[in-house]
Amino acid sequence: STPIFDDQSNIVLVVTNVRDMTELNELERRLEHSEGRRQRELAAVFESSFDGLYISDGEGNTLRINKAFERILGVSADEVVGRNMADLVREGVFSRSG
Repeated sequence: STPIFDDQSNIVLVVTNVRDMTELNELERRLEHSEGRRQRELAAVFESSFDGLYISDGEGNTLRINKAFERILGVSADEVVGRNMADLVREGVFSRSG
C-alpha cells in the first residue's frame, strides 16, 4: 500500500494492489491432493513388495522398512526405524554385507 498525502501531510488516499488468489489457491489444493495420492501409491507399492526394502538417509539412519524386510530379518520397524545402521550392525541386529 502507498499512502498519498496532501499539503499538510494528511493521508488523503491509499493506493493498494489487490490480487484475486482464487485460481492460485485452487491450483495449490490440486497439487496437495495429487501429492497425497502419489504418496499413498508409493506407500502401497513399498508395503506390497515381496522384497525386503530398507531406506536410510545419507548418514545411515534408518528411515523406513517394509513388512517383507521385517519378516525376512525377524525385526520390527519399531526396533530399527530411527536407529543408525552402524549401531544395528555392531549390536548384531543386522550382519555386515560384502
